[in-house]
Amino acid sequence: LLAQVAKAAGKPICKMQSFLSDLCYRKYASPKQCDHVLRLAREELDEAIFQEAVGGRLSLLEPLQGGEMVRICNSSLSFCLAAEAWAATGEPLESACLKAQRKKELHEPFRYLTQLKFGNLEGKAHMCFGQRAESPRRQNAAVNQSGLELLSSAVTSVRTLVTLNLNLSGSAVQSLAPLAGLRALRQLQALLLDFSSSKVCDISSIGDCLAGLACLKHLALNLKKTAVCDVAPLAHGLSGCLILSELDINLEDTQVKDVSGLELSIVGSKRLEKMTLSIAGCELQAPAEAAAAGCGSLRELTLDMSRCKDISFVSHMWALL
Repeated sequence: LLAQVAKAAGKPICKMQSFLSDLCYRKYASPKQCDHVLRLAREELDEAIFQEAVGGRLSLLEPLQGGEMVRICNSSLSFCLAAEAWAATGEPLESACLKAQRKKELHEPFRYLTQLKFGNLEGKAHMCFGQRAESPRRQNAAVNQSGLELLSSAVTSVRTLVTLNLNLSGSAVQSLAPLAGLRALRQLQALLLDFSSSKVCDISSIGDCLAGLACLKHLALNLKKTAVCDVAPLAHGLSGCLILSELDINLEDTQVKDVSGLELSIVGSKRLEKMTLSIAGCELQAPAEAAAAGCGSLRELTLDMSRCKDISFVSHMWALL
């Protein structure tokens, strides 16, 4: 399709691709663009290209409004072209996500942008989001629920991911439901999620996410200073992580009162070697009975129960060793 347009303009295909990429990105990012259909006026194109398009001789472009304008027929191609120009700007993924969050016409180009940044890597891909920002807490605060949905959709398209480090500390995200799609990342070995001091109160879908991650070896979940009160879904998901070797859960200053489900999941683990659990400041209700059996593989347990009024729970955790 691009070769046909380049021939009409008498230009090398690489230059035509660069021109169209920049044009597509500018159009999608423009406040005037209100849908995914790219309409191009005569002055935006080479006259030869415009005439060929109006005459119906280009597969990529077709006439509109009686030949007053033309539109790009292949939306997928226009998304990909826009992503190429976007990637060329060097904009970090974090700020690109915020830009796409504010403008729905950039949702699909953002997904293609993520693929360009990570999907074309040979072998294993590692993604770190929110760690390199100059003011991560300030920037994260602008990420809302739709932003997490957008990011999750983009991330799940990079099937070669083995490490995902997602830092949305202090964000406006309320539910982790969009993360359920991460179960499609069959090669993922390390998942590090930081939602501390965010508005998260619902983690009911985390179990669905973890259940599909058969290769997961390291899980870190930071829910410090959130309104989370139920970790049963997390316990359910952990039961499916059969080769998990390292677990780091931070529930400090949450409303969680019962972590017995986590205890049972740990007991059932066959490979878990290192675990860090913070329940500092939580008003826990100790389980009626200690675990019937310990976790034979566990070699290191770090437990933070500072500011807990009832520390009888420590005896139950000690039984895991």
